[in-house]
Amino acid sequence: MKTIVLIGCSKSKLDHCAPAGGFYQGPMFKKSLAAARKHYPNAPIYVLSAEYGLVPIDQILSPYDETLNGKKADEIKNWSAKVIGQMKASGIDPQHDIFIVFAGKNYRKYLPLSNATNMFDGCRGIGEILNKLNKLI
Repeated sequence: MKTIVLIGCSKSKLDHCAPAGGFYQGPMFKKSLAAARKHYPNAPIYVLSAEYGLVPIDQILSPYDETLNGKKADEIKNWSAKVIGQMKASGIDPQHDIFIVFAGKNYRKYLPLSNATNMFDGCRGIGEILNKLNKLI
């Protein structure tokens, strides 16, 4: 059993290829990454990407314009099934590993993770999320 950090992607991205950790430019992503690195320094970090699914933080990404926001439930369920398949292929166990999740509702609601802590629970809106992240970093 290991601890895994999952961070939701952001709409704001670079317009050129870059490692996932520097590719996403949104304040929520940047603050989530800083908090993850501070509080879980030994945990592998993955991005939940609307385009690519489960992405290691050092994987090089190409620009894209995709989001789960506004997608139908079936589309999000299919994306979630893809992510679970990627987890299993990477040696991550959705039923036994511990997950620390910094992601919005659409990126986590259909992921069947048995041991997950959602860092944004109790937050109502982006302002509260950013305030919480500021306190964590």
